[in-house]
Amino acid sequence: MTSTKEKTIPARIITDRKHILKAVLNDMDSMSPEEFIEMFKVTREKYENMPMSHKSKKSKKNSKKPKLSTKTGWNIYSQHYLAEMQPEAFALFEKFDKEEQESGKDKEDNNTITSKNLKKIIKKLKIEVTKEISSDELYKKFHLSQILRTEAGRLWKDEDKEEWNNKAEEINSQNLENWRNAYADEKNNFLLSAEDFVVKVKEYGPDSPETNIKKFKKPELIHLLGCVGRASEVTQCSKISDLRASLVAYYKDCN
Repeated sequence: MTSTKEKTIPARIITDRKHILKAVLNDMDSMSPEEFIEMFKVTREKYENMPMSHKSKKSKKNSKKPKLSTKTGWNIYSQHYLAEMQPEAFALFEKFDKEEQESGKDKEDNNTITSKNLKKIIKKLKIEVTKEISSDELYKKFHLSQILRTEAGRLWKDEDKEEWNNKAEEINSQNLENWRNAYADEKNNFLLSAEDFVVKVKEYGPDSPETNIKKFKKPELIHLLGCVGRASEVTQCSKISDLRASLVAYYKDCN
């Protein structure tokens, strides 16, 4: 009796299958199940005729993508308020928590305080609370932070918003400059050659570059524009349609 030994599938074939499945999944994510089924019936051969997968140069391990962060006046103000109020609020919380454990009111070391002591903290800090505090519940620092954020929102209504918006604008300008500099560094790990960029776009499916680029989410579009030397075309206010158009234009320049 002849035994049949299963042959190991070559790694390049497995890689290529993954490449095709990834394209299928990308298309499924971009349309409804019904639309995908109809499209697949008509244009199945586009997957059959996809070019083989090519590995692009990988960046160094543990390389973190530069993040283009955006701040608003409210972000800056609320962070400032919390930084100012939390130390005293948390110190009072820990004081009352310790007292409750020593008196036997709180038998577990679970970092909670009673509603009575929470109200004492609120009164001490002169915070206005609109939501009722249940007398049957125990409260954690998390709940105290929520109360502080709500108070910051109440006070924000009467703040000089122009002052805080100007601070946010200064921070955003610096964030944008730092983000662009991260991609301008010749030693950075994110530079993509024109060839590697074309391969990356094709990996998203057998459709046109315009269609494939539409499948990229905004953070990926921003990152890719940095990778291909077009960071100057990106700001925190960039619309996703403009980001796509910039990448499509670059793709056409590569061919």
